[in-house]
Amino acid sequence: MLFGLCLVGLQIQSLAQVKDSIIGNSVVDVVKTFKPILSDAIKIPIQPNPDKPEIKKPVYTYDMTVKTIPIEPNIYTIKPLSLGTSLLPKLKNNYSKIGFGNYNSPLVEFYLNTVRNKQMRAGIFYKHLSANGNENLTNFSNNTLHGNLSYFKSNQQFGVDAYYHRNRVQLYGRPDSMGFNEEDGKIVYDLIDVKANASNVAKDSASFTHLTQVHFYSYSNQAKQKENNIGIYTTLRKSFEQLPVELQAGFRMNQFDSAGTAYNRRFFYLNPEIRLEEDNYYLKAGFNTFFVTDSSASKGHFFPKAEAGFHIIPKKFEVFAGLTGNVQVNTYRTITSENPFVQNPVQNNTVNKLELYGGFKGQLSPQCGFHIQSSSSQLENNLYFIYRALDSLKTTDASAGSQIAVYDGTKGTLTQLQIHVYYQNGEKWRVNLSTLINNYKMDKLSDAFGRPEFESKLNIWYNIADKIYTKFDLFYIGERAFGYNTISNLTPKKSGMMNAYTDVNLGFEYRYKKHISTFLQLNNLTNNNYQRWAAYTNYRFNLMAGFTFTF
Repeated sequence: MLFGLCLVGLQIQSLAQVKDSIIGNSVVDVVKTFKPILSDAIKIPIQPNPDKPEIKKPVYTYDMTVKTIPIEPNIYTIKPLSLGTSLLPKLKNNYSKIGFGNYNSPLVEFYLNTVRNKQMRAGIFYKHLSANGNENLTNFSNNTLHGNLSYFKSNQQFGVDAYYHRNRVQLYGRPDSMGFNEEDGKIVYDLIDVKANASNVAKDSASFTHLTQVHFYSYSNQAKQKENNIGIYTTLRKSFEQLPVELQAGFRMNQFDSAGTAYNRRFFYLNPEIRLEEDNYYLKAGFNTFFVTDSSASKGHFFPKAEAGFHIIPKKFEVFAGLTGNVQVNTYRTITSENPFVQNPVQNNTVNKLELYGGFKGQLSPQCGFHIQSSSSQLENNLYFIYRALDSLKTTDASAGSQIAVYDGTKGTLTQLQIHVYYQNGEKWRVNLSTLINNYKMDKLSDAFGRPEFESKLNIWYNIADKIYTKFDLFYIGERAFGYNTISNLTPKKSGMMNAYTDVNLGFEYRYKKHISTFLQLNNLTNNNYQRWAAYTNYRFNLMAGFTFTF
């Protein structure tokens, strides 16, 4: 049956083909809505794996013949090029100053120093200044000879300083009734001073550093008064966890011999200190210890010390306050160096039992700064000076007309105000002004004999076109109590006040050439006949002129 249906279909199809051929060229329009249907995309479940191109490095071969050609070197000398101004300038190691003034005053200074040297430095200095004085035999003569030698190694430094000084003064403050015998009133001080030191070079701020010094001096006069002193001192520094620690220690022996009577003293001190410094403040703390042993007894002193500072404006304005204490050793040398007209001084130690201080310092500009400090000290045996008046019972007293060192008791006080202002404009201007106001309260003495309550000094230096250098100095010393005693009555008595005085000095230097100059020095321009120590007047107006040269 199936086969029959297929035959029927074939017949119908054949009949249809016949009919199409009958239609011929007739056009049939079929109208129907077209709906496109897209079949689902068939994804290929295979990842693409493109073939990697194969790159082959080409290999090249060359044929080369190498021949060695011998060359003879041609060596010749060329001239070195000059470095011009980058070379260090040649130094002049000799300096001389020669002058002469009224009162028959010759001046001679001479310096001789080594030039640049990485291993050592040495120098020698000599100075002479004298005056023949006036009708009161105010003669004096100063001679100084000083030499130094320093030796440098990679991390150590050694040095020696030797010093000789001869100072001749006249006791011209003697009463007129004693006459003016030059030999009787002459005092000549001779000093030999030698120091040897050793120190190391710090590699950084945390490194251990030390400075050790051995010091000896012999000080005497023609009256067979002699003082010998020997000491060893050291300063050690080390930082621990950025905290700097410093230790100062020393030991000295002092012997004074007068007319065969010796007075021996021994001193030892140990002063540690630690410092903490931050950006806005700093702190210092430690203590001072001082032990004294003499012919009669031994005594120790302990003084705490501390200081704190706060930077209100960094590097511009700082306030500070602190406390401390110390012992000032008064020796024959220190007393007569301050007042050379003293004879047979008593040597006591001045003890600053407690000093409280505070103030502020800073800069008004990069060229101008200031330092103002106030302090109050409790003093024991503070040193003063009175006049040895003529005793009518002993008109031949050799010490009459000299100065005497006297000491106050154990409960004296000193309140001070210090003001210091400075200004510097490069190498053109330099100005320094210092003022000191003292207020003494005495324990045993009636007055602060010889000590002024007001002191001030002004120094001005001005450079004119690098040719003319001017220097102006003004010193003002306020009133001082005039005290005296006699052989029969050793109690100091007040005899009035010495007037305040002003000393004005003016100096000029004209540099004719780089190594030659002339100078003119004018002292006491106001011609003031003042007394620094009771009965001892200073020179009136005096001048000195001369020249300097280096070679």
